[in-house]
Amino acid sequence: MYDPKERPTRAGDGLGAGRGAGKPARKSRRCLSCAQWFDSAGVEERVCLLCKAGEDWADAMAACHGHIAW
Repeated sequence: MYDPKERPTRAGDGLGAGRGAGKPARKSRRCLSCAQWFDSAGVEERVCLLCKAGEDWADAMAACHGHIAW
């Protein structure tokens, strides 16, 4: 029978165990545009701020109306 007291938690059910669940993976990564190293806020940030400030990035954002799905 189901007992809510025995329900597994997110940390205990293997969904986030060992990965520091909830903490971003902040580290140095290479920019996918210019290949320079930069301090990334997480795995989803792969383009440096200098490249994002350029015209190419602005044109790409305008072309997709700000909706980029990676």
